Amino acid sequence: MNHCATSCFGHENYHGGCCRLEQRDFIIGPIRDATVVLERLRVRTNNPYLRFEEVFVDFAEGSRMFPERATWQRPENFPAMRVDTRLADLPCVFYNATLKACGVYEDRPETCRRYMCDYLVQAQKEDAEQIV
Repeated sequence: MNHCATSCFGHENYHGGCCRLEQRDFIIGPIRDATVVLERLRVRTNNPYLRFEEVFVDFAEGSRMFPERATWQRPENFPAMRVDTRLADLPCVFYNATLKACGVYEDRPETCRRYMCDYLVQAQKEDAEQIV
């Protein structure tokens, strides 16, 4: 069962919580493999000129973007994935709300690959118990 697409954070018909800031004090970072990710995204998007600033936010910019959010005021949380500030839920620039999925899933950063919310951890434990 794909918990992320059907009941993200345990909320029915909610998706992409880890890809959207919304009103939470949350950041999609730090991205330790930013250089590698950028190169993979240049290939994926067929854009060899894709710039770091189009994909990531550094501390100087991020701390100004969200001065009221504590996670955005800590340099160790950067670089972070760039979010689309034109949209109210502040999604990662690569999140596809129509597909309910990451638009660059195969090339996403290690931070995104490893992230598991508490609900998903519990759901996977329950799924594993049902198999046994």
